[in-house]
Amino acid sequence: MSTLAPRTFGVLALAAFGAGCALAQSDLDRARGLVARQVTIETGPLAGRTFAYRLLLPATIGPDERLPVVLFLHGAGERGDDNVEQVRHFPERMAREAYRERYRTIVIAPQCPRGERWVDVAWNATDGEHTGDARYLDVARAALARTLAEEPCDPDRVYLTGLSMGGFGAWSLACAEPERFAALLPICGGGDPARAERLADLPLWTWHGAADPVVPVDYTRRMVAAVRAAGGAPLYTELPAEGHGAWNAAYAIEAGALDWLFARRREVRDLGLAVACDTEAPRLLLLDTLVAADGPGAQRWEWSPRDADGLREEQVAWFDDPCDVKCIDAGRSLLAAAGGGAVFVVRVADRSLELVTRVDGTPAAVERLPDGRLAVASDGRVLLLAPVAGKRSPPLATVTLDGAAALCWDPARGELCALGARELVGLVPGAAAWTERWRTALPATGQGRDLCWLPGPQRVLVATTAGVLELDADAHRLAPATTLADAGDLLSLAELRAGGPWLCLPAVAPTAPQLVPTAPPLDWPAVRWSRLRAFR
Repeated sequence: MSTLAPRTFGVLALAAFGAGCALAQSDLDRARGLVARQVTIETGPLAGRTFAYRLLLPATIGPDERLPVVLFLHGAGERGDDNVEQVRHFPERMAREAYRERYRTIVIAPQCPRGERWVDVAWNATDGEHTGDARYLDVARAALARTLAEEPCDPDRVYLTGLSMGGFGAWSLACAEPERFAALLPICGGGDPARAERLADLPLWTWHGAADPVVPVDYTRRMVAAVRAAGGAPLYTELPAEGHGAWNAAYAIEAGALDWLFARRREVRDLGLAVACDTEAPRLLLLDTLVAADGPGAQRWEWSPRDADGLREEQVAWFDDPCDVKCIDAGRSLLAAAGGGAVFVVRVADRSLELVTRVDGTPAAVERLPDGRLAVASDGRVLLLAPVAGKRSPPLATVTLDGAAALCWDPARGELCALGARELVGLVPGAAAWTERWRTALPATGQGRDLCWLPGPQRVLVATTAGVLELDADAHRLAPATTLADAGDLLSLAELRAGGPWLCLPAVAPTAPQLVPTAPPLDWPAVRWSRLRAFR
């Protein structure tokens, strides 16, 4: 455990769980730098409701500048609907001149309504389980999404912090979406240790007062231990004489936590693995891509539904003809869809199976959205699903896309790219509808085959019968991909390693030297490839 030397701070801020009180005039003066914004929730139980939040922006922003973003979740004492109280503690501090000079950043401060909680759990429970209703975190998600869409943000420097009630919220939101954030700084809160393995790859520094009478320090100790047990390396500072006010120490410039936070950057980590699904048989193949310089590499394992424990004979047909497979949970699991209607997860470590849902029709592609719902391409439609484990899930929304063949989530723009036979569509999921942002036709001679999202420049490659195209995701135009100009007609495409070579299933023999055909190394008649990578 990495621990800074404990420090004792004599002045205790107003308890975040206590009753809210009016801000001092000096705080209000500093809060004038935080502009008022509103956002309407599109999904989930809060759909249709509008919430206010505050946004701190630098006084001036350069034309090409991309700024880090901090999402702050306040404590219980700052709840309400005045859009003012939540600027206490962290936002008003970041508005001070010394902080503005040191940290050029955007701060987002949503407000939880009075009487509600970011995560509806008992703050002083003894069991340490914190998996209650977290609907009001959707307010924070929506404010963050709007800010990323409208302000000059660096999507790889998005940070999450919260104190007290907001500490619970920060732990919960990070566990739900660990790949969204570059670092986590929760203070005197608590989380669910059973979900802590999702934070193993997330840079994390947490603080708590050992004498906290409101939120037991054991809550943070348990989370730190659980993250460590999952292979993580969290930083933990426990203040021996501090009560319920550890944020005073954590947010002080001299403590170093903010310097540490702003030095973190989300990076894409190559897991050294690639996975193929046989689209004509119920099997997946995991390959180690680090053992071969110019080919798919050595086989790690092969999976078939017949290997799964507890699967009945009549259920095996649900997994016939796997059509798509994606890396989820920082590379720990594979999400796949099969022509037999199954959408399922296979854990990389032990090949254990989880049936997520079943889909009517014949799925062609699957993608998990940041909120946990699924997008499935099936029978000329793109379905939006809220899966019920092991059961058929009626679609919440559908959009027609002739020959729907491939899906990929573009995290930089917060939209789903859906490829059909003749066009590419950009979709945003709502509560019970898809919002179509754009629709782009493929070249007249091209028919859509596969999509490949690439980090770094954050671009989308489109495999078609007319060759590989690259999407200008801002202008929504397609042009030939210069790095794969001679690839020809590819049925499936994925990077083997950053910058190539490329795994592919060519319709004809490939001519580009960077391309590594899947056959003869696999000798499978039909394959769709995916490279396993994770944000960190």
